[in-house]
Amino acid sequence: MNLFFEVKNQQKISKIWKMILESGILIPSTFPNCTKQAKGIDIRIQSELLINKPVKKKLDTLISEIGNLFVPIESEFLVEFKKWFRFHYDDRFVPIPLISHNFDFVLGSNQSISENQEGSIGYWPLFHGVEEIDLSGYYEPAPISLRHVQIVFKLLDTADIFIENIVCNREFAYSGRFSLDPEIKQTIGNQLAQGNPAVEFADLILYESSNANSIGRHSNVYHYSINPFGTGVGSDQLGTDDLLLGLRDGKLILFSKRLGKCIVPAIQHPLNPNQITHSLTRLFWELGNQDQFRFLPYHLEPFKKKHLFATIDLERKYFTGKKMGCKSEKLRF
Repeated sequence: MNLFFEVKNQQKISKIWKMILESGILIPSTFPNCTKQAKGIDIRIQSELLINKPVKKKLDTLISEIGNLFVPIESEFLVEFKKWFRFHYDDRFVPIPLISHNFDFVLGSNQSISENQEGSIGYWPLFHGVEEIDLSGYYEPAPISLRHVQIVFKLLDTADIFIENIVCNREFAYSGRFSLDPEIKQTIGNQLAQGNPAVEFADLILYESSNANSIGRHSNVYHYSINPFGTGVGSDQLGTDDLLLGLRDGKLILFSKRLGKCIVPAIQHPLNPNQITHSLTRLFWELGNQDQFRFLPYHLEPFKKKHLFATIDLERKYFTGKKMGCKSEKLRF
């Protein structure tokens, strides 16, 4: 390595070399099967975590009644890509390499909701002189019927439950990072639903900045993985040379010639797609997250523009918005 540097200070040379590797200018010989370094230390808590009965009852009530407060969303990325794809390829199934060579639309849009969803939100009188809404006039209580929901919460001193986030149809948004533990990985694998035999889920190989790679660290719970950087290595990798993409009934479909099956990219980490710079990796991320839903209050315009606090009284079926010095995506009940 000294041949590349005029200085003889080994510590300085190692520091510069590390920065070059982290920049992505140089790619390891093991690419794409590169070892991703952790930014911290993985710790597993051995003690059993318990929830007391009143808290569980509240959470069960929440799940059983707010099913109609979730709306489908589609990212601007998918909206624009579908227009582009339909214009260039119509109803054909196209090899992925052909698409990558013509990938000429703008990347990196944030998720948004459709006009119909905006309209359904628009008639809510919240914050137009009214601070409290009787929810029974807008929706019928119904259990959550989505494929998968994860609720992140904490308990306040007031005995209230504080919802940090609600994630829909992204099974691995929180659990994927724990798959590095063999026992937890086995538990996650055992809970995977047995779906359509004509459909195969496949892990998406990620290679980005060192910070992004650290967030994306996980152990694949599926048999196959998608290599978005070229030909698959080994029988368990699906490379771009094997994959076709088509558009049917408004949904993008990925197909493997070798397996003769539809392929669904499985995103087993919480990395924000806006942090993905590789065009095909971003496209595969979007393909794996086409059936997204979001909790309706997260889309109310006042919560986007002001520091507001949403409160749902499950017994009275009331929704309240109050100004608070906290982030908008919070919910107390």
